[in-house]
Amino acid sequence: MIIQVFYLGKNVDGIQMQLVSLSGYNVRYRAYVGGRWLPWITGNSDYAGIFGQPIEAIQAEIVSGNSGGGDMSQSKILKYNSSLSPEQQKLGHWCGPAALNAVDCFYYNLSGKNTDKTQNDMAILLATTTQTSFGSCWQIALNGNIPGNLYSLYRAENYTSSAWISKVKERIMRNIDMGYPVIADTLQNASRGFLTENYNQGRDIYHYITVIGYMIKSDGSCYFRYMDSYSKNHGVYTVPLYTLANITYGNDLGIVCY
Repeated sequence: MIIQVFYLGKNVDGIQMQLVSLSGYNVRYRAYVGGRWLPWITGNSDYAGIFGQPIEAIQAEIVSGNSGGGDMSQSKILKYNSSLSPEQQKLGHWCGPAALNAVDCFYYNLSGKNTDKTQNDMAILLATTTQTSFGSCWQIALNGNIPGNLYSLYRAENYTSSAWISKVKERIMRNIDMGYPVIADTLQNASRGFLTENYNQGRDIYHYITVIGYMIKSDGSCYFRYMDSYSKNHGVYTVPLYTLANITYGNDLGIVCY
């Protein structure tokens, strides 16, 4: 019985670590090489050596088993092309347009670029000037580019801190299960916390990210995978629920999701 499916990109070392950490599970996986998916296999194979070709993507699937410790008991990560996403923001104040550009993971296609939308296009949609406001332009832009017309602003100021933690977890997991990314507006500093230490710069930093996945361990702890466009933190990372909830909590902060 298939109990879990998650998708990972091009970083083979990271993929091997994820698979090895799933002790107690039977896992099968396959690589996308040379324009096609290879057959499903089991065991810890070195995908980097298959046919001597670079790997474009890897799909892994837990088919049976039981975890005896702190391994992932539930997870889902939206597919994306790691050679194209996320884009680094083109201007220092364009984290909003770059985060919106990263929703191209919804249109993921191994045969080409995920979307024809550029950061310039997104900056116009978001009315970005020296910053991108957390306002109605986000709903208009997302609903104009992703089917359903269901994206809304969830303003953290409308919730207590504990209720916000629950709301962030519930909304992100629901969106990812449906296949839709989530935009998060963050304020990071020493008292609130940081996505990573790359943001520990002795000042307040406002920054948008795109959440593309979640991971729940058997001990109940929750983590999110996100795309980051910031030059000093460019890539795909993991952040704990409580950190993300804390840095998105406050006036004019929140998430954009279904």
